[in-house]
Amino acid sequence: MSTNFEILTLKGGVWQLDTTMKSRDDAIEHAKELFGERRYEGVKVVKDVMDHKSGQSRETVIYDSTKNRAPAGKPKPEAAPEPLKSGQKAPKADVDFKKRAPKAPQKKGGGDAWFVIKIGFFLILILGVAAFLVGGLEILTELLADIGILI
Repeated sequence: MSTNFEILTLKGGVWQLDTTMKSRDDAIEHAKELFGERRYEGVKVVKDVMDHKSGQSRETVIYDSTKNRAPAGKPKPEAAPEPLKSGQKAPKADVDFKKRAPKAPQKKGGGDAWFVIKIGFFLILILGVAAFLVGGLEILTELLADIGILI
């Protein structure tokens, strides 16, 4: 049996093999250094145990920086991710492969204040039209009286 530690880097939504090492501690230390450079979206170390007799291998994630990633725009304090314990599975990376911006919540209507403003505007409009009609009728009545059509 042989054991290797593969260091994988995540860039542009794609995981790639960076380095293979024999020492668990060296691999985790190198992964932390890579992640600290901020060139990668994530770094993880995978323990690969190969059984040469059966030809089978068993892979286990022992370190994964993506599980402690801070949300975009908010810097996280400098704390290195904890190595995973033996047999513990790493959570899936939260990667947006299409690089979409999050949707902003949409407001419906404008609330009670906007409703009151609309009602006030329409009342003023109606009163203005009514005043114009009443004033216009007075002028029309005087004009017709002067002409002699109206008594």
